[in-house]
Amino acid sequence: MEENRNSPTSAFLAAKTYAVAGASTDRSKYGNKVFQALVNSGRSVYPLNPTTSEIEGHQAFESISGLPVVPESLSIVTPPRVTREVVQQAIAAGVKNIWMQPGAEDEQASQLARDAGINVIDDGSCVLVNLSLEMNQSNWISEISGSFRGDPDFAEIVRLGKEMRDAEQPEED
Repeated sequence: MEENRNSPTSAFLAAKTYAVAGASTDRSKYGNKVFQALVNSGRSVYPLNPTTSEIEGHQAFESISGLPVVPESLSIVTPPRVTREVVQQAIAAGVKNIWMQPGAEDEQASQLARDAGINVIDDGSCVLVNLSLEMNQSNWISEISGSFRGDPDFAEIVRLGKEMRDAEQPEED
């Protein structure tokens, strides 16, 4: 089953530029994993973190307003109280798509973004699963899995992504 090209997820993944709010230097944190997954999928990605100047060899930025371009899509991997601030920055900057990763969701922030006409994904889904489905290709999964070798949480995400992909495959007669 092919995903609807007009779905919120498809719109998010079709962007040319991305930012990850909550990107982390700590490879065990999802802010780092989401950032690396987007980079490894060939996308143009900016890490947002006010406490460091570099993440995985990329210049980190304090806020959306400090970026050299306005990202079309913003992945948020922050506590909900921070999510509200990030969403307000995204609205002011003109971001088109926001994906609140599991644990970052904030109902008030989601409503503000929707009221501003932003495509919002806040249903508990994880961009890592969607990227593994999109890229599904074992080469990419092997490459990204190597970055997180031994991480049982990431292995579980890849497993779930494969299950979702397999469930969507038409049965052969």
